Amino acid sequence: MPPKRDAAAEASKTFPADLKRGDLMFAKIFGFPWWPSVVRGCRQAYDAEAPVVRVRFCHTNDNATLPPSGLERFADHPEWANVTAFKFKSPNIRKKWEAALAEAQAYSAAAEESWSDDEEAKLEEMHKKQEESWLDEGHEWLGKRVARPFGKTKVFLGKITKWIPPDPEAGDGPLFHVVHDDGDEEDLEDFEARFLLPAAPCCPPAQPIPEAKRAGGRLISRARRRPPLAAGAGGVQVLRQPA
Repeated sequence: MPPKRDAAAEASKTFPADLKRGDLMFAKIFGFPWWPSVVRGCRQAYDAEAPVVRVRFCHTNDNATLPPSGLERFADHPEWANVTAFKFKSPNIRKKWEAALAEAQAYSAAAEESWSDDEEAKLEEMHKKQEESWLDEGHEWLGKRVARPFGKTKVFLGKITKWIPPDPEAGDGPLFHVVHDDGDEEDLEDFEARFLLPAAPCCPPAQPIPEAKRAGGRLISRARRRPPLAAGAGGVQVLRQPA
């Protein structure tokens, strides 16, 4: 079983000096076990103010940008390559983790060679532009509570904390950032946020943005994202998380 996390030790932790794209890692995000992952970008790994590394989660192919405390070398923890090393929230998460482990054990770094430095720089610029676009005022939904259904019986509560206005030229609608009471976070398009608001039935319906338009414009956070709303229940699958 992985040791309990030490906040003081994590704050002083740094990335390995020889970290590179294609390295196999265990990555940690809130609410999930250490997940077999692959480094996709480390251009900012040694930034003096905010060192981060972007990884791809095995099996799910989702991406996350993590600080040093969220990464451990896969080879340094052979004892974690065992399903009994972790507690899982559900059989489904356990099944996906086992598939991720199998992918990691069969992984070849050559699979990442097609990802160029130019692509990495372009993605970083898109992330930066989006972060600068978030606003904490200017929309009536800011501060509103939301209820996020999960499975047949669970409901997660949270609050809309910030938003990005629509960009008609890029074909993007508004985007809303939700912080859940358990610390999890996610970004929602307007038709998804509308469905989670208690007053949703009173609001006029909103149309989802076509996939072709979303793909070329804004990035939607994939790291901290609950399972997408079920089709037909007011939402569509936009992105997934490793669970």
